[in-house]
Amino acid sequence: MTKEQIKETLELHLKWLRNEEGGNRADLRGADLRGADLSGAYLSGADLSGAYLNRADLSGAYLNRADLSGADLSGAYLNRADLSGADLSGAYLNRADLRGADLSGAYLSGADLSGAYLNRADLRGADLSGAYLNRADLSGAYLNRAYLSRADLRGAYLNRADLRVA
Repeated sequence: MTKEQIKETLELHLKWLRNEEGGNRADLRGADLRGADLSGAYLSGADLSGAYLNRADLSGAYLNRADLSGADLSGAYLNRADLSGADLSGAYLNRADLRGADLSGAYLSGADLSGAYLNRADLRGADLSGAYLNRADLSGAYLNRAYLSRADLRGAYLNRADLRVA
């Protein structure tokens, strides 16, 4: 996708979120967004299943956090993507490839990460409360200071994961 197409899709999606006339839910299934700058983007509820977001910037901080809450990112390729500080609450990330992704400080409360590949992912300080991590591969992931209250870790692979509290 070109930068112009991405910009137009984001504008129409924002209209859809605001229930404005002419708005459309972002349908980015299988889209090639590798390396795209989507920092601070509002993609709540968007369909990004199977999208290629390798090395994309989906970061955000405080009031300017990228909003991917409730978005469908199942099977998406997010390896080495920057999702630091992003809101991914309730997002569907099942079977997503998040190897080496930066999810530090991300809000993943209630997210479905079942079967996701989180090898060497940076989850330091991330809120994973109530997240589904069953069968997720967290080998070598950095989980120190991550909030894991009520997280479902059944069958998760935690070999060499860094689980230090401080």
